[in-house]
Amino acid sequence: MVDPSLVDLKSLGDEVRFRIFDYLWGKGVRSSELGVDPAYANKIKNRRARVSDALLERIRVRGAKGRSRRGV
Repeated sequence: MVDPSLVDLKSLGDEVRFRIFDYLWGKGVRSSELGVDPAYANKIKNRRARVSDALLERIRVRGAKGRSRRGV
């Protein structure tokens, strides 16, 4: 497993960004938990909008918080 804090988020391609978002969406994470507008999340799900650097950062931070709660 790669430590997300070591990955340069700006270098990730659109497909990788979408797959990260889609994985979380499939796990039940919703737009309010990521701090984005539901309309923007819907555009991402339908590939009409790109996952922004800011959203990737929120996803990374959320993931770090999730790991600390599990004691990993």
